[in-house]
Amino acid sequence: MYRAFSSYLSHLLSTTSPSARLSLSRSKLLHSLNSLNRSLLQRPDPDVALDGELLSAVAVARRSLEVQTLASSRLASLRKTRSPPKQRSVLRGVLMGAVVTGFVFSGNYVFSALLATCCVLGQLEYYRAVISVGVYPARSLSVAVSIGAFAVALGGPGAHAAVMPLASVGMMLFFLTMNAAPTSIADVGCTLLGMFHIGYMPSFWVLARQIGTREPTRLATVARPVLEHFKIKASALPPWLPKVIHLPVTGGAIYVFWTWLSIAFADVGGYFFGRAFGRTKLGDVIENVRQVSPNKTLEGVVGGCVVAAGFSTLGAFVMRWR
Repeated sequence: MYRAFSSYLSHLLSTTSPSARLSLSRSKLLHSLNSLNRSLLQRPDPDVALDGELLSAVAVARRSLEVQTLASSRLASLRKTRSPPKQRSVLRGVLMGAVVTGFVFSGNYVFSALLATCCVLGQLEYYRAVISVGVYPARSLSVAVSIGAFAVALGGPGAHAAVMPLASVGMMLFFLTMNAAPTSIADVGCTLLGMFHIGYMPSFWVLARQIGTREPTRLATVARPVLEHFKIKASALPPWLPKVIHLPVTGGAIYVFWTWLSIAFADVGGYFFGRAFGRTKLGDVIENVRQVSPNKTLEGVVGGCVVAAGFSTLGAFVMRWR
């Protein structure tokens, strides 16, 4: 009996998918455990050494499944009574787009300061998460390196490539000489990841914003009559502004704008394509995605990539980029 149950359990867990296993296996396993428990108590199998440990294991497994089934039913009832999720607001999206556009075209100093602030806050949030699991990175050093990377990118772009090598040497010296507690590989790795991925890499947006000069686009012929009617010069700020204020619209800012716009519409395209055509869960294709984004679909990912590529191509056409 015990061998038959073990064979049945292995077959059930190996032939059902993870999603089907949650809904299918609990009731069947609970029924099988109850049957096995009755059989063990009434007619022991002479081929298996049945003792109190086996009976106890069956009872514990049965009780665990009963608790899981009860919790699942309560969770399902809560989901039914919960209010439906709020739909994405078009007005909110337009307002956020306007804010980000103003952020991109705000000028080198404002753009660098705001982006550096966002990156530092992201670093601190990341380090709080890793500290909660027992990893202790060099937070202050990493934040200082991030601010320095943005400052160098803005004031001395030629020396920007030396920031990360010097920061890595400084990090190793810190862990070797100034850290009182023993240092683990996880401490070093998390510090390096936060410093490089959340601090140093975003500073390249500041470098990109200072690239090139503006050239007439394909929309210039459409906008020129409107600007001439209102006596507005696209290449100059209003005369009543102080002379110390320079035109913040640079060629690099336009590169950043179209890149961010394509990234944003990748999310929009993935959302609508996923809702309209989504059939294949991305978590069934890539195991790690199931824990992070269980609702994403393969069709949504493909749709987002197509929309992003379309907007990038449109931007290159409008801007006359060859």
